[in-house]
Amino acid sequence: MIDTWQAEAHRLVGEIVKQVGMADLKTLRKALRDGYPWGERRYWPYKCWCRAQRVAIEAFHAGAQSYDDYLNVLHAASNPPRRARTASEPEVIAPIPGQLELF
Repeated sequence: MIDTWQAEAHRLVGEIVKQVGMADLKTLRKALRDGYPWGERRYWPYKCWCRAQRVAIEAFHAGAQSYDDYLNVLHAASNPPRRARTASEPEVIAPIPGQLELF
C-alpha cells in the first residue's frame, strides 16, 4: 500500500506536470521547487515530495513528452519488475541442520 503523503505528492506533482508540461527541464524543476505545499521542507512529507519530483525528472530524461508519458514512468517506478530466479538458486531453502533443536 502506498503511503498517503507519497500518494498526495505524486498527485500534486502530476498536476504540476500537466500545467507546465515536459518540454523544458529548467521550467519543470522551478515549478516543482515552487510547488511544495506542506510548509517547512523537513521530515517525511518532504522526503515523499522529493521522491515524486525525482520520478518526474526521470520521466523527462526518459523522453516523456506529455502527462501520459509521465504516468507511464510513474507506473513503472511503482511496479518494478521482479528479478527472475537463476538456475543456481535453490527453489526452497533447505533447513540448517540442528536449527529446529534451538526451539
